[in-house]
Parts: sequence; C-alpha cells; structure tokens
Amino acid sequence: MAKKRIRSEEIDEGNPYLASQDSLGEVHRTPDCVSGFYENSVKTLLDKILAFAGLAVLSPVFVLISLAVYMDDPGPVFFTQKRVGKDKHFFALHKFRSMKMSAPHDVPTHQLSDPEQYITKVGKFLRRTSLDELPQIWDIFCGKMSVIGPRPALWNQEDLVEQRDLYDANSVLPGLTGLAQIKGRDELEITDKAKLDGEYVKILRQGGFKALFFDVKCFAETIQSVWNSDGVVEGGTGEKNRRCAVEEFEKISTEKHRRLGKTDICLSPLGFGCASVWGKDMISDQQAQDLFEKAYELGITYFDTGHSYGNAEERIGKILKTSKTVKREKIVISTKFGTRNVNGRLVHDVSPEWIRESVDMSLGRMGISYIDCLQIHGPQISDFTEELYGVLEELKEQGIVRAVGANSFDTEVLEFICREKRLDFVMLDYNIMRRDREELIQRLYDNGIGVVAGAALAESLYSNRVFKIRGKKDIWYLARAMKNFRKQLFGGWKYRFINQVDGVSGSQIALGYVLDNPLISSAVFGTTTMRHLEENAGAVGVEMPAGVLERIRSI
Repeated sequence: MAKKRIRSEEIDEGNPYLASQDSLGEVHRTPDCVSGFYENSVKTLLDKILAFAGLAVLSPVFVLISLAVYMDDPGPVFFTQKRVGKDKHFFALHKFRSMKMSAPHDVPTHQLSDPEQYITKVGKFLRRTSLDELPQIWDIFCGKMSVIGPRPALWNQEDLVEQRDLYDANSVLPGLTGLAQIKGRDELEITDKAKLDGEYVKILRQGGFKALFFDVKCFAETIQSVWNSDGVVEGGTGEKNRRCAVEEFEKISTEKHRRLGKTDICLSPLGFGCASVWGKDMISDQQAQDLFEKAYELGITYFDTGHSYGNAEERIGKILKTSKTVKREKIVISTKFGTRNVNGRLVHDVSPEWIRESVDMSLGRMGISYIDCLQIHGPQISDFTEELYGVLEELKEQGIVRAVGANSFDTEVLEFICREKRLDFVMLDYNIMRRDREELIQRLYDNGIGVVAGAALAESLYSNRVFKIRGKKDIWYLARAMKNFRKQLFGGWKYRFINQVDGVSGSQIALGYVLDNPLISSAVFGTTTMRHLEENAGAVGVEMPAGVLERIRSI
C-alpha cells in the first residue's frame, strides 16, 4: 500500500476506502439551501483580497515560524491533511507542523491518549495562538476555503459530517474560523458544533448586509478568542468533558475497570463476545443490536469479535452508526486476524499482506478509524517471525491499532508468548475448570502481558445446558464445546453444585470465580438471549457465598 511517511496530524492517502474517492458522497440539501449573490460573489472576492493581503503582510512571520519549527524539531515545516470541503469533496489542508517527527503516524490528535508528549515547544505556542493555521491563508487564496465558515472536518469524522448534513453545513466552503470556534472551539461536542455551523449557514444564505456584518463580527470575535486562548484543549472534540470523565473514572474502584497489561487501555470486567453464532442469521440484526446496546447499558464496554466471525463486524458497524446510546469512544473493540476464506473454507494466513488487508477490511466493516485490540487468531509458534512483529509494530505506530495480542488455548503457544514478551496481551481459556492456567497467568502478568479470559463460562459444562439440543444454535454450542473442551466435557458434573447455591446463579458463580483473580483484565462471554445477558452481567461485584470458592478449588 502506498503510504506517505507523515505525522499523526496527517492521514493515510493510501487508505483503500478513501484513495479512490474524492468526496464523502452526495450533500444533503433542504429546499431553501440556495447560495446567493453575497456568498457566490461578494464573499469570494473578499476572501481573495484578504488572503492576498495576508500572504503579503505576513510573509516575514511565515519565514520566522518556519525557522522556529525546523530548529525545534528538524523535518518538514508544513504538513497536509485530507479534509472535507464544500459539497463533501476532499481537499488538502495546510498547517505548520506542531508535532514531533517521532509522533505516531496517521492518528488525529483527538485519538491520542496523551497528545501533550508529542507536541513540540514551538508547536504548543503555535497551537495556543492558532498560528499553526496560518498556511490556510493559501488554501483560501486557492478557493478551497473561506475566511469564515465551518471548520473543515477530518476525512474520518463521519459523525460530524453526518450531523452537519442535518443543517446544510456541508454545502458551503469550510472556513479558517467560524461560529463554533467563537463559541467553544475544542470544548464543544460534535452535535453542538454542527448546530452552530447550521446557524451560520442560515445567516449566510440570507445574504445582504446581515451576512456581511455577521462575517465581520465572527472575524473580530475570533481575534479576541485567539488572544484569550479560549476553548483550546489538546486532544480534540469535547476534550474538557472527557477529561472530567477521566477524573471521575479514576475515582472508580478497580472492580469497575481493569488495565490491560502495561497498555493505557482499561477494560470492563466483563466482555461481550460477538462470536460466530452472534454474527450469523441465527439471530436478526435487530436482536443483535438489542443485545449489544443492553450489554453497554449494563456496563459492558469491551466487545470481542473477529474477521472470520460471519457478519459480526458488519453488525457492529451498523450498531455504531445507528445506535443512539453506544458511542465509539466509550467502548473498546477487539478483533482478530489469521484466517481467510478460500473457496468457502477457512485457511490459516498470517502473511504481512493478509494482515494489512484483514485489518483494512475490519476497519471498513465496522466503520471505525482504529482498532483498540488486535489479536492473532489461533497462532502457531512458527507464525511469530520478525516480519510478523514488524507489521504489528507498524500498525501500532500508525495509530491503526492500540494493542496487539493473541487468542490461543494452546499451552505451548502461550508459554512461547510468555517467554518472548513481544505482545501486549493474550486471550486464553480460563474458567472454573481451567484453574491450572493460574500459574501461567501469573507469569504472563509478571512479564507485562495482559490477560483476557476467553471461554470464561466453560461452555456451561457445569450444567447440562450444553447437552440440551433445541435448535441449530445449541448444535453450534455443543460442537464448539466438543472441539475446545474435550477433556472437560464429561467432567462438568463435579461442578453442578454451583447451580444450587441460593441467591446466585451458576453462571454468576462461574464468572465471579474468574473475576476474583485480580490479574484478569476481562472475562469474555457470549450469548444470544437477553435473559442470559442480564444474568451474566450480575456477576460483577457479586458476593461469593461462603465455602463456594474453597469447594471449587478442592476439585
């Protein structure tokens, strides 16, 4: 894939979902959305005059800033970003570089967990004073932007673009500054920004002196806002609200969220497994969305899926796009690579080409710009080559992936990963019937490798549920149990007692046992019924009845 070596402030022009496009599609227009004489002629002429004057007068400032940027951190002085322009057509926006050359590639600033560490000393000053935006005067002179208008959205800010469609705000030239910048800049949430952009468009379309005076007012208030550094928060959209949320989050006990190894990712104690059965037609799209939203409502924010899990990723993409409750930035998405479909048969493939293609497909299916956790699905020891590690590290450096791990129930593979210390986390089989994993889990933790418990319910082998065949879903569960848990399949009767404990269900005890291990970042389970989902969610914080843990450990 052709890719420019660019900073986190830039984007990947080789992205397969964007490289062949020059726009984000048709623009939504209301019947009264018609540009007039002021917008088409007067405003355009004023933009040209102001831009020409700005380039002439500020040329010495351009030279001084360029020297300062280069001396502070040698490298390109300018950078370009693909942004959304008038009628949702893409254009290249120019800025002074304010981030270090060592910053992660292709990651918008608002997606960095700690953007401050990547901003240069000169860059902090440029951002605080908005001088990093000066090169956009050239974009105005070229007719790609206007002095006043909605700030151009990033190519992947589909949520902002969609919100602006509601107010015709994508039908005008983007601006160097606008009404939203005056009212709050980075502090505003996307919905508020879009509404303010819509207010501006409404006044602009009225034309005449009212539109002219409003542009002048916006320009004057922008100067005052910049002077006071109002609303500037590193990290992007709604960052002040998010920082408040982080402060609240830090007050929550570790029972609520758990750190994944040495990464900066925190997982909910329980994870929802969007596995093959969830991703097939055994349940409808609406049932899948209801389960996903209910899990989120119950405090589950870690969702585990895979490239080969039927249409699970497509379903997640639809949910993220249409749900009124689930927000991308509030959840952690984990997906997998390592298998591909060849003539209807899944084959093992961890080649660099397939890894990149698989990741790109996952991003496209889910409509997201990054993956929180990426796992190698069922790896073999021979898969772990320097070439594989190099591709995974590249994906992390580009900001496409936050953490890399492996999903394996193979003890030899897990021991190899533990010795190598090259991955961020593993998902292994750990449950009341796999207590033998605890010594390995301790060593993984000691080596800085996070642990997610897969098969946390042990396929319900502690009950006779897995042997009750009432439909094709049950056949699938039994087949998976026979494949992954042959040794434990007929030993589950020893644990049947957990189903007779008063006040707590067997699944809650099973999950509670896993969560009682503080080294487990999250326990993943899957279900296709709302009743089981609500029952399992009750395992968080459940008080294990006296003697139950001891009896489990005595088996």
